[in-house]
Amino acid sequence: MKPLLIVIVLCAISFTATANVRNIAGFVYNTETGDGLHGVHVFWKGAPNLGTITNEDGNFLILPHADSDTLIVSHLGFETVRHHVARRARQLRIGISPRVYELSEVTVEAISADEIMRRVISRLAVNHPAHPVFYSFYHREVFFSRDSIIHFMEEHTGLIEHRRATFGIFNNNVRIDKSRMGYFTDVGEEMFENHRFISFTQILWDNPLFDAYDHLHRRRSRHFNFRFAGMETVNERNSYIIDFKTARSTFYPTGRLYIDSETFAIVKEELRNKTGSEVRQVNFIESNGQWFLRSVFHLRPRFKVEYGHTIVGYSHRTTIYNFIQGAAPVSGLVRIGGLMPRSVKAMASDFSDEYWEGFQSVLLPDWIESRIAGNNPRQ
Repeated sequence: MKPLLIVIVLCAISFTATANVRNIAGFVYNTETGDGLHGVHVFWKGAPNLGTITNEDGNFLILPHADSDTLIVSHLGFETVRHHVARRARQLRIGISPRVYELSEVTVEAISADEIMRRVISRLAVNHPAHPVFYSFYHREVFFSRDSIIHFMEEHTGLIEHRRATFGIFNNNVRIDKSRMGYFTDVGEEMFENHRFISFTQILWDNPLFDAYDHLHRRRSRHFNFRFAGMETVNERNSYIIDFKTARSTFYPTGRLYIDSETFAIVKEELRNKTGSEVRQVNFIESNGQWFLRSVFHLRPRFKVEYGHTIVGYSHRTTIYNFIQGAAPVSGLVRIGGLMPRSVKAMASDFSDEYWEGFQSVLLPDWIESRIAGNNPRQ
């Protein structure tokens, strides 16, 4: 039981607070335009596994850290900022400036895009460990129709084990510690009654070692055209920008990769399906020479003719990962493949559950808040 207790404590540190600890709220903006920035990494100095990201409006929530008073704020193409947090501070405004390259600053190695990708693929398992890696996670998915009416929303938190996997829904394990969900329309009510965890299995595609990613497969990547598209910086490290595409049938035939120029690790992925209607953005964070999942934003078409309705709509998923250092295998994990047919409703708590009051989640973007304002979720 001792390993289990250790991991539960670590999960709690990553995402939840005790009753007398309050979240710190913040806003990260572009100093040149004043606009909020989406997807900014915010974490405590010395503890990259204890962090979060900003929502679409630039807002974030993070729990105080007993051993650090400095937040590291980093974003692709911007200067990294170290922001001191006063002891009783609960509202922060943090400006970060675009990073402008001078030619003298950047030495681009005479290396082709194909050679960059060969190095990425050969070092994939070294740079992105999965043997296994445990993450605490926060997962939210919002279902809405084309006219932006919000129908249904679900949230889950728990622990996930990532391994190198061939269609890994059968090789990766998860423990869901808490769930909550609510519906806002009659369509949403039907979703609530019939929803299954099969939707949740999309979380496994966030693993960069998932075998279905042809552009990262040693043999199948030969059918892709890779093009060097420039340089960027993130967290004071230079990255190659590589665009890719293929005419072959595959899950993500086009996209853009940001590759660390020193280690050839993946810093960020932007993946698109054939029509461009699905977009998956995956972000990684470095710790002790290895790169771990930090956040995923995933927009995809959903429920075209589902739940008795013909509605063209979408789901918007946000998942935050905090890797757990030195975690031993724990009990309570189940194969995600076995979780798929289960009803989400059976595990749901409601939105008034006090568990969520001190929870470090990702704030809903303003466009969703404005559409559900005054329309409290029903459970």
